Amino acid sequence: MPIVPKYVQIYNKILNKIENAEYSHKIPSENQLTQDFNCSRVTIRSALALLKEDKVIYRVKVTLLIAINLPVLPVLRLIVHSSPVVVMLQLIRTISQ
Repeated sequence: MPIVPKYVQIYNKILNKIENAEYSHKIPSENQLTQDFNCSRVTIRSALALLKEDKVIYRVKVTLLIAINLPVLPVLRLIVHSSPVVVMLQLIRTISQ
């Protein structure tokens, strides 16, 4: 049985929390996640980078990570590198399709 890296295990746990609406709109800080998962900040950053790469989360500010989980859609995977206004416009466009 292959060994799953810790950051992938944490990725899966955070993804499950997003899909189950335990993390509805805001993901806890990196410091809080390191305490919750009892690991280093590097491990948390690797898991968050993977979630961002898979378009599950995006950054609004340097210290704020947002998870999009709408009841209508299983998980809206959206990544945006611009302002919150652009995020809302893209979200409205996606929902209205």
